Amino acid sequence: MDAELAALASSAGTTLINALTTDAWERAKALLAKFFSTDTAIETSAVSEIVDVRDDLMSIELDGREKVAQEYAIEWGARIRRQLNRNPQLADTLRAMVEDLNKASAGSIQGDNINMTANAASDGRVYQQGKGVQYNS
Repeated sequence: MDAELAALASSAGTTLINALTTDAWERAKALLAKFFSTDTAIETSAVSEIVDVRDDLMSIELDGREKVAQEYAIEWGARIRRQLNRNPQLADTLRAMVEDLNKASAGSIQGDNINMTANAASDGRVYQQGKGVQYNS
């Protein structure tokens, strides 16, 4: 495999893993399925595993997530590289996937696992907000 395709596979692994913790994760899963669709068994396995990876990443606090994400990016970059070795004609599909995910992730919000519970009694009021700034007059 030439250096350009190896770099593309590595970039794709990083882009894929980064997209999993954003609103673009469903898009990432669909594009991954398309990339691995030349072999149904591999496609099914890849999609199942990427969902597990996302669940794992989302269960980790933000300050510890980056190191684990880097490990997954290396692992998935290698997996994508092996798929490219088997099917070099997928290079254009992979380039389009990376471009699509970069665009989709750019406008996405990072998932932070916000869980809120509130109970108001009698005339009590509850105001909750997960992110951002809210001004109440």
